Amino acid sequence: MRERGQRVFISPVSGSGGPVGHDYRAAVTGIGPGWGQSSCGPNEGIVSEQRCRQRDAGRDEDDGTSGIGGKRGGAPHLGAYALGHACIPRARGATQEPRVGSAQQNDVHSLRYHTNRSLVFLPSHPFSSLKRGALMLASPRRPLLVQLVVTRRCNLSCGYCSEYDEVSSPVDVTLLERRIDHAARLGTLVLTLTGGEPLLHPELDRLIARASSQGVVCTMISNGYPLTREWIRRLNAAKLSLLQMSVDNMEPNEFSQKSWSQIRKKLDLLKEHATFGVNINAVLGSSNLEQTRQVVASVRALGFYMTVGLMHDDKGQILPGLLRDNLAATYEELRRTSNKTIFHRTGEGWEQDMLQDGSSRFKCRAGGRYLYVDEFGKVNYCSQRRGEPGIDLLDYTGDDVERGFHTPKGCEAGCTIGCVRRASAFDGWRAQQGA
Repeated sequence: MRERGQRVFISPVSGSGGPVGHDYRAAVTGIGPGWGQSSCGPNEGIVSEQRCRQRDAGRDEDDGTSGIGGKRGGAPHLGAYALGHACIPRARGATQEPRVGSAQQNDVHSLRYHTNRSLVFLPSHPFSSLKRGALMLASPRRPLLVQLVVTRRCNLSCGYCSEYDEVSSPVDVTLLERRIDHAARLGTLVLTLTGGEPLLHPELDRLIARASSQGVVCTMISNGYPLTREWIRRLNAAKLSLLQMSVDNMEPNEFSQKSWSQIRKKLDLLKEHATFGVNINAVLGSSNLEQTRQVVASVRALGFYMTVGLMHDDKGQILPGLLRDNLAATYEELRRTSNKTIFHRTGEGWEQDMLQDGSSRFKCRAGGRYLYVDEFGKVNYCSQRRGEPGIDLLDYTGDDVERGFHTPKGCEAGCTIGCVRRASAFDGWRAQQGA
């Protein structure tokens, strides 16, 4: 018999038709568990909603600095609280903070940020995002993913990266807002803010809020160095959906400065304060085999989503780096232990083909499903094929999207640009009329 004030939810894996264990955002973006995957632990069929108390709720209510579960401007933030393996989501706008039973008092930290295997992260407007996703999949005239450069400047200079400089100013925020608005009008499902280092843009949170308010799922790619508790609070308030960071090695080297020793404290901040999803990517080849294993094990222990990627040159071709002849075996070993979102699992398989014989053909939908918009506002096929098609985003139309969708690019077989392959994978069954 239920206690008063509790609601009992049956997860999809228990055989019900139902929604609570299902992450609607995962169905569209692959962020969080998807249909048929409970947001609870593997043996949890019933989740009781309980009220939980945060360790520092008083501090959050007083100064509003953390942005986690507290109130900013009178509105509580989206949160999710885990008891054991059960995920207890708190709806946006809820007025009551959850309460912890005595059995959980010694594990309050897990309430602040449980592992991404259990937490459900919803975009700020989940049904609007779901609608966007459905409309996008129904038509080749809508982009799935737009990557928007907000500044070319970066605070690091990693050897394998060709997408930064040390001098550029942030792009004007009003111009970026116009680009975001146009991307939304095109029907874009996911907008990723990138650079350079996007956190060097002083009004990044304003841009995130602009996108998320229109039902666009907003994510960002960052090296994490500029992250502070205040930045995390601002990102929470702006309704960021997912942050992707790279941790490539244990110590900086000539290939990458995105190192465990330099970024560990930032990951702790994220674990403590972020209400958005976090995916950590390790670029293989930036360290030797043992260090690579250390990096992956260390990140997994924190409970974040974890992926591994292949290092490529400025033409998008594979670089084995420090792994040399061990690259293929290392990729297969670490791929099996990765904790990926559904979106990151989409289109998998090309990596093994590429490592085996150097090629893996696919129907590239760059310029259609995927747009790379540089700091000048030009639409490019990808970061390695700049200048093509070279049309200003503000002039880009559904006709242009459909043209890019059907245009073969000529470099597909050797392409290692994972975001292009994933965005293209949803339409592998469709013909490419220009082929």
